[in-house]
Amino acid sequence: MKTQSLYLGLGSNDARKEEWIDRAIELISSYLEMQPTAVSSRIVTPAWGFDGPDFLNCVLRYDIPDAGQHPALHAHAMLAAFQEIERRLGRTQKTTKDAAGRPVYHDRTIDIDILLYGRLQLSSDVLTLPHPLMQERDFVRIPLAEIISDELAAWWTSLR
Repeated sequence: MKTQSLYLGLGSNDARKEEWIDRAIELISSYLEMQPTAVSSRIVTPAWGFDGPDFLNCVLRYDIPDAGQHPALHAHAMLAAFQEIERRLGRTQKTTKDAAGRPVYHDRTIDIDILLYGRLQLSSDVLTLPHPLMQERDFVRIPLAEIISDELAAWWTSLR
């Protein structure tokens, strides 16, 4: 059976960060009906884009069955499911924009980002793949480097 590697970035800067990340992994795994293929180390990094408590971050890899003819549709379904998990775990604010169109970031119990979904390249109003800011964020690049396949890493690097 053909599979696609799904890479997710998780982060929390709430006082119970370990608990939020553990719970998010449980809920994601329940939604996908499988355990992660790989889980990176957890790293502590300063808040990015705003002043706030440090974040705990990690990256997960799931090798999921190929989504068929329209993987973009499945990527959007996963995004909706992961956003619902964020809400269930107490996330109340999403990133917004200021008057100049710059992102305004906030503290969060949990953040779940779809980083890569196989070699899918997608740009919609709600989802861009590969995640457009991965290379700028140490809290993604460092744990992702631990678990990304050589083949997918070479493909992603070729896009930059």
